[in-house]
Amino acid sequence: MNNKVAFDIGNVICHVHIDRFFDHLVSIGVASSSVEADDFLSGIQYPQDLGLYNIRQGFYRFSNTVDSNKLDSVYSKWIEIIEPSIPILSFIEELINKEVEVALLSNIGFDHAILVRKKCAIFQKCIQHFSCEVGARKPSRLFFQSFVMSNIEWGRGIDKGEPPYFFDDRQDNIDASGSYFKGIKFDLDDYKNDQEAVLALREHLSDIVS
Repeated sequence: MNNKVAFDIGNVICHVHIDRFFDHLVSIGVASSSVEADDFLSGIQYPQDLGLYNIRQGFYRFSNTVDSNKLDSVYSKWIEIIEPSIPILSFIEELINKEVEVALLSNIGFDHAILVRKKCAIFQKCIQHFSCEVGARKPSRLFFQSFVMSNIEWGRGIDKGEPPYFFDDRQDNIDASGSYFKGIKFDLDDYKNDQEAVLALREHLSDIVS
Protein backbone atom coordinates (compact mmCIF):
# COMPACT_ATOMS: atom_id res chain seq x y z
CA MET A 1 0.00 0.00 0.00
CA ASN A 2 1.27 3.47 -0.88
CA ASN A 3 1.08 5.69 2.19
CA LYS A 4 1.75 8.95 0.38
CA VAL A 5 -0.85 11.50 -0.79
CA ALA A 6 -0.34 14.87 -2.49
CA PHE A 7 -2.81 17.75 -2.63
CA ASP A 8 -3.10 21.01 -4.49
CA ILE A 9 -4.16 23.88 -2.22
CA GLY A 10 -6.49 26.19 -4.16
CA ASN A 11 -10.02 24.75 -4.50
CA VAL A 12 -8.80 21.51 -2.92
CA ILE A 13 -7.77 22.44 0.62
CA CYS A 14 -8.82 26.07 0.52
CA HIS A 15 -11.75 27.81 -1.12
CA VAL A 16 -10.68 30.54 -3.53
CA HIS A 17 -13.13 33.45 -3.76
CA ILE A 18 -11.63 35.06 -6.84
CA ASP A 19 -14.91 36.71 -7.84
CA ARG A 20 -14.76 38.87 -4.71
CA PHE A 21 -11.37 40.12 -5.80
CA PHE A 22 -12.60 40.94 -9.29
CA ASP A 23 -15.63 42.76 -7.87
CA HIS A 24 -13.32 44.83 -5.69
CA LEU A 25 -11.11 45.82 -8.61
CA VAL A 26 -14.21 47.04 -10.43
CA SER A 27 -15.54 48.88 -7.37
CA ILE A 28 -12.32 50.91 -6.92
CA GLY A 29 -12.00 51.62 -10.64
CA VAL A 30 -8.93 49.53 -11.34
CA ALA A 31 -10.90 47.46 -13.86
CA SER A 32 -14.02 48.31 -15.83
CA SER A 33 -15.46 44.80 -15.59
CA SER A 34 -14.82 41.37 -14.10
CA VAL A 35 -13.67 40.21 -17.52
CA GLU A 36 -11.05 42.95 -17.65
CA ALA A 37 -9.99 42.16 -14.07
CA ASP A 38 -9.60 38.49 -14.98
CA ASP A 39 -7.54 39.37 -18.05
CA PHE A 40 -5.24 41.61 -16.04
CA LEU A 41 -4.74 39.09 -13.25
CA SER A 42 -4.03 36.35 -15.77
CA GLY A 43 -1.27 38.53 -17.19
CA ILE A 44 0.55 38.87 -13.88
CA GLN A 45 -0.33 35.47 -12.35
CA TYR A 46 2.51 33.42 -13.83
CA PRO A 47 5.32 35.68 -12.58
CA GLN A 48 3.66 35.77 -9.16
CA ASP A 49 3.48 31.99 -9.02
CA LEU A 50 7.16 31.82 -9.97
CA GLY A 51 8.09 34.18 -7.16
CA LEU A 52 9.24 37.03 -9.42
CA TYR A 53 7.04 39.55 -7.64
CA ASN A 54 4.08 39.79 -5.28
CA ILE A 55 0.62 41.23 -5.93
CA ARG A 56 1.62 44.76 -4.93
CA GLN A 57 4.61 44.75 -7.26
CA GLY A 58 2.55 43.26 -10.07
CA PHE A 59 -0.08 45.97 -9.94
CA TYR A 60 2.49 48.72 -9.43
CA ARG A 61 4.50 47.64 -12.45
CA PHE A 62 1.68 47.05 -14.89
CA SER A 63 -1.17 49.33 -13.93
CA ASN A 64 -0.88 53.11 -13.87
CA THR A 65 -4.33 53.51 -12.29
CA VAL A 66 -3.40 52.20 -8.84
CA ASP A 67 -2.30 54.76 -6.25
CA SER A 68 -0.91 53.74 -2.85
CA ASN A 69 -4.31 53.67 -1.11
CA LYS A 70 -5.84 51.53 -3.84
CA LEU A 71 -2.79 49.30 -3.76
CA ASP A 72 -3.29 48.69 -0.04
CA SER A 73 -6.91 47.70 -0.63
CA VAL A 74 -5.93 45.47 -3.56
CA TYR A 75 -3.47 43.64 -1.31
CA SER A 76 -6.03 43.24 1.49
CA LYS A 77 -8.68 41.82 -0.83
CA TRP A 78 -6.13 39.54 -2.52
CA ILE A 79 -5.21 38.01 0.82
CA GLU A 80 -8.86 37.54 1.74
CA ILE A 81 -9.74 35.37 -1.26
CA ILE A 82 -8.21 32.28 0.40
CA GLU A 83 -10.45 30.49 2.91
CA PRO A 84 -9.11 27.23 4.38
CA SER A 85 -11.61 24.37 4.63
CA ILE A 86 -11.60 23.22 8.24
CA PRO A 87 -13.06 19.76 7.41
CA ILE A 88 -10.37 19.19 4.76
CA LEU A 89 -7.62 20.31 7.14
CA SER A 90 -8.99 17.93 9.79
CA PHE A 91 -8.93 15.12 7.25
CA ILE A 92 -5.31 15.87 6.38
CA GLU A 93 -4.46 15.80 10.07
CA GLU A 94 -6.18 12.43 10.30
CA LEU A 95 -4.06 11.14 7.43
CA ILE A 96 -0.87 12.31 9.10
CA ASN A 97 -1.92 10.71 12.39
CA LYS A 98 -2.28 7.44 10.47
CA GLU A 99 1.34 7.89 9.35
CA VAL A 100 0.41 8.89 5.82
CA GLU A 101 2.98 11.24 4.29
CA VAL A 102 1.26 14.30 2.83
CA ALA A 103 2.69 16.70 0.25
CA LEU A 104 1.32 20.02 -0.95
CA LEU A 105 1.95 20.74 -4.63
CA SER A 106 0.69 24.22 -5.35
CA ASN A 107 0.94 27.09 -7.81
CA ILE A 108 1.12 29.86 -5.25
CA GLY A 109 2.74 33.26 -4.83
CA PHE A 110 4.56 34.51 -1.76
CA ASP A 111 1.54 36.49 -0.48
CA HIS A 112 -0.68 33.44 -0.18
CA ALA A 113 2.15 31.09 0.80
CA ILE A 114 2.73 33.20 3.91
CA LEU A 115 -1.00 33.27 4.60
CA VAL A 116 -1.70 29.53 4.33
CA ARG A 117 1.32 28.66 6.45
CA LYS A 118 -0.01 30.97 9.14
CA LYS A 119 -3.63 29.80 8.97
CA CYS A 120 -3.03 26.08 8.39
CA ALA A 121 -0.75 24.84 11.17
CA ILE A 122 -0.95 21.25 9.90
CA PHE A 123 1.03 22.33 6.81
CA GLN A 124 4.13 22.28 9.01
CA LYS A 125 3.84 18.48 8.97
CA CYS A 126 3.53 18.31 5.19
CA ILE A 127 6.09 18.47 2.42
CA GLN A 128 5.61 21.86 0.77
CA HIS A 129 6.43 22.16 -2.93
CA PHE A 130 5.36 25.68 -3.83
CA SER A 131 5.86 27.17 -7.29
CA CYS A 132 7.10 30.51 -5.93
CA GLU A 133 9.94 28.68 -4.17
CA VAL A 134 10.95 26.11 -6.78
CA GLY A 135 10.81 28.32 -9.89
CA ALA A 136 8.40 26.09 -11.82
CA ARG A 137 4.62 25.86 -11.94
CA LYS A 138 2.01 23.34 -12.93
CA PRO A 139 1.29 22.01 -15.48
CA SER A 140 4.97 22.00 -16.45
CA ARG A 141 6.66 18.63 -16.26
CA LEU A 142 9.56 20.31 -14.45
CA PHE A 143 7.32 21.13 -11.47
CA PHE A 144 6.51 17.46 -10.85
CA GLN A 145 9.95 16.23 -11.81
CA SER A 146 11.64 18.57 -9.35
CA PHE A 147 9.33 17.35 -6.60
CA VAL A 148 10.20 13.69 -7.15
CA MET A 149 13.90 14.49 -7.47
CA SER A 150 13.77 16.29 -4.11
CA ASN A 151 11.71 13.53 -2.48
CA ILE A 152 13.22 10.28 -3.70
CA GLU A 153 10.99 8.05 -1.60
CA TRP A 154 7.95 9.31 -3.50
CA GLY A 155 9.42 7.90 -6.69
CA ARG A 156 9.74 4.38 -5.32
CA GLY A 157 6.00 3.83 -5.58
CA ILE A 158 6.19 4.74 -9.25
CA ASP A 159 8.86 2.08 -9.80
CA LYS A 160 6.60 -0.48 -8.12
CA GLY A 161 3.58 0.51 -10.20
CA GLU A 162 1.97 2.14 -7.17
CA PRO A 163 2.24 5.90 -7.75
CA PRO A 164 1.02 8.14 -4.93
CA TYR A 165 -2.34 9.87 -5.19
CA PHE A 166 -2.51 13.51 -6.27
CA PHE A 167 -5.66 15.63 -5.96
CA ASP A 168 -5.96 18.80 -8.07
CA ASP A 169 -8.88 20.85 -9.35
CA ARG A 170 -7.48 21.31 -12.88
CA GLN A 171 -7.44 18.56 -15.49
CA ASP A 172 -4.33 19.92 -17.21
CA ASN A 173 -2.40 19.55 -13.95
CA ILE A 174 -3.72 16.02 -13.49
CA ASP A 175 -2.67 15.13 -17.03
CA ALA A 176 0.81 16.58 -16.53
CA SER A 177 1.31 14.66 -13.28
CA GLY A 178 0.64 11.30 -14.92
CA SER A 179 4.25 10.13 -15.00
CA TYR A 180 4.57 10.57 -11.26
CA PHE A 181 1.15 10.35 -9.64
CA LYS A 182 -2.24 8.70 -9.74
CA GLY A 183 -4.04 11.97 -10.43
CA ILE A 184 -7.63 12.55 -9.37
CA LYS A 185 -9.59 15.67 -10.28
CA PHE A 186 -11.10 17.15 -7.14
CA ASP A 187 -12.74 20.55 -6.69
CA LEU A 188 -14.40 21.79 -3.50
CA ASP A 189 -16.92 23.69 -5.61
CA ASP A 190 -18.28 20.41 -6.97
CA TYR A 191 -19.74 19.48 -3.58
CA LYS A 192 -22.71 20.79 -1.64
CA ASN A 193 -20.50 21.33 1.41
CA ASP A 194 -17.05 20.49 2.69
CA GLN A 195 -18.26 17.48 4.64
CA GLU A 196 -19.40 15.88 1.39
CA ALA A 197 -16.02 16.71 -0.11
CA VAL A 198 -14.28 14.87 2.73
CA LEU A 199 -16.49 11.84 2.15
CA ALA A 200 -15.40 11.85 -1.49
CA LEU A 201 -11.75 11.94 -0.45
CA ARG A 202 -12.34 9.04 1.93
CA GLU A 203 -13.83 7.03 -0.90
CA HIS A 204 -10.87 7.74 -3.17
CA LEU A 205 -8.45 6.84 -0.38
CA SER A 206 -10.35 3.85 0.99
CA ASP A 207 -7.22 1.70 0.68
CA ILE A 208 -5.44 4.10 3.04
CA VAL A 209 -8.19 5.35 5.35
CA SER A 210 -10.48 2.63 6.62
